[in-house]
Amino acid sequence: MAFIGLGMVSASAVAGYNNTGDYWKCTNRSGGSWNFGRAPNSCDVYHFVDPDYVVNEFTPVIFNDSNNVDEERREYMNYMYSVLRETASYYIKSRDPEVSDDEHDAFVAASFAIAHQESYWSHYRVPSNGRLQFMRGDYGHGHGMMQVDDRWHFAAVNEGKGANLIFNIVYSLEEYYDAWKVAPSKSCVSSPTDWYARSRSAYSAYNGGISKICRWTNPNDKWARNDKGFKTKFDNKSWESYVDDFYAPSFVDPECIVAGGVNCQNDGSSDPTPRKNIIYRSSEFGNCIFDEELEVFKCTEDRFAQCLHHKVYGGSVSRVSFGKVKEEWDVYTFEEVETEGICSSVTGLIAPGSHISLGKNINVRRTPGGEKLGTMSSGKITQVLSYEVTDASLLKRYYQISFGSKIGYIYAGDKNDYSSWAKVSQGSLNYQSVAKVADFVSPFENHTAIEDRDISLDTEQRYQVRAVTYKDDLSLIYTLDVDGQDYSFYAGSLNPYTVDDLFKMVDEEVDEPSKPEIKYGRLSKNIWWKKMYKCPSTSCSKAGTLRGPRLTSSKLKIYENRNGWLKVEQKGKVGWIQQWYVKIY
Repeated sequence: MAFIGLGMVSASAVAGYNNTGDYWKCTNRSGGSWNFGRAPNSCDVYHFVDPDYVVNEFTPVIFNDSNNVDEERREYMNYMYSVLRETASYYIKSRDPEVSDDEHDAFVAASFAIAHQESYWSHYRVPSNGRLQFMRGDYGHGHGMMQVDDRWHFAAVNEGKGANLIFNIVYSLEEYYDAWKVAPSKSCVSSPTDWYARSRSAYSAYNGGISKICRWTNPNDKWARNDKGFKTKFDNKSWESYVDDFYAPSFVDPECIVAGGVNCQNDGSSDPTPRKNIIYRSSEFGNCIFDEELEVFKCTEDRFAQCLHHKVYGGSVSRVSFGKVKEEWDVYTFEEVETEGICSSVTGLIAPGSHISLGKNINVRRTPGGEKLGTMSSGKITQVLSYEVTDASLLKRYYQISFGSKIGYIYAGDKNDYSSWAKVSQGSLNYQSVAKVADFVSPFENHTAIEDRDISLDTEQRYQVRAVTYKDDLSLIYTLDVDGQDYSFYAGSLNPYTVDDLFKMVDEEVDEPSKPEIKYGRLSKNIWWKKMYKCPSTSCSKAGTLRGPRLTSSKLKIYENRNGWLKVEQKGKVGWIQQWYVKIY
């Protein structure tokens, strides 16, 4: 997995500076105290991440001021210790699968100290005003536990990487890890296994930029107090006095969060036999539910797991957790379940392709729990592209919809109140992304027909849509008029959304297409390499690796900009990368 390499403080380590004002998007600001879990200040979380998502994924680490502070802090710290430990462990193993035990343990220990130095391990909190908030330091510019600065990391903050606890940690550890790898080559680190000097050097660079990697050795430096503060935290490990079990598993799976999953809680069970209230994750089979009656595992993709659980158990389980398939369970049969009808037991779930009218004003987010893109007004009509069900008992549903030129998600209620959120409508669309019958489309590539591979489309021609088929696996099929005959063509995936990569909607009369203007650029200066994707989404397949300025002088050709993603080419490799990694000339 590739992560971004952006500095936390140094202007030279980031793509640019954004002059956000003090306490930008810091609604209902609350104070706090300089102690674990309650560092000042805190502001409403909803600007950057869906509060319901936070409650669903992170409830054990939401510090509630209405409870006894001492008892709340001890419980909070026990949970947060496990989250920090496993997230830091996940991060360094993802960067170096062969990392030694000593290096792993040293890196995790340093991560604890960074979180203490930056925020006293503070992140989510419900203060006396009763609102769900998260930590905002440095006049509101520092976001969350690791204090992601909105002036230097504006795009990342807007995408929720400051407010989402796991992304906050992972995003920040990237900068620390870059310095961690460089530190052994510096004079202030005697050897690669001098973990103490390596930890302190990496923090100096993390806090002041890579040129300051040995700053901790100079007690007269302007920012020496920061290095001394890190040393004090690192040496004293005062968080340990709150932790009862240093080996307790994290209640949330960081890998699941980073992959964009929902309901990422870990069961933490050591039961020798599988249970019905757990969705088990398997690298080989996907998400699996144990059918107690048949004594088999039934498996599907992540987005259909809650539907499958409801189909097997009918919503009889009040709370579904997540766990991992154990090696010793290979004695059981694992069956892949067909996606057709997998969500048929979810009453009121609206099918892809349907037009819906909203029953209230609803926030539109980039992912079900992510960055807010805007608000769609009550009465507006849009098109359902796909859906996600996130609770096997309550059957909470999110619809992926068209929102202007963007694709986003709206929350649309649960099994008890879904009809008040959205209803099927026969009205004309306010927002449209997928073609309708009688529309005209033009392909970006010479696609061949599903029924006859000898029939292919011409990219210079337009074709009338005769039928649109939404498959249960969330793929899309267009039936097109080709020289007077109807043929079917694969039109992309609805989740992740790739339809725009294959077809564009055109008018009945089209002008001669103009060639797009090619621009040039490079990756941000501090990036060594970066993965590309085959379509503009991190859910898409990888499309090779770009080399950054540290490894090559080769420029990037930029062909297209779509919703913050750039289609680029470097030495014959073509793919998509998020715009904020790229400096455009």
